[in-house]
Amino acid sequence: MYVGDVSTVIGKYSLRGETAYVHTADPKGKNLFIKNPYWTTVLGGDSYIIKDTFRFLIYFPSEKDLI
Repeated sequence: MYVGDVSTVIGKYSLRGETAYVHTADPKGKNLFIKNPYWTTVLGGDSYIIKDTFRFLIYFPSEKDLI
């Protein structure tokens, strides 16, 4: 597995992102019983609005999550 993440603060906004590549035992996708390698990514952020916290999250599923 290879993983990367970033985060920063811009004014009252906090932004974050993470991505991961999962390498499995079936890199070419020929074995039906072993999961194929895949990427997954998450982006998010938050800000204070009128003393309440606002948060959002964007998730980019791998194509295997869509099946």
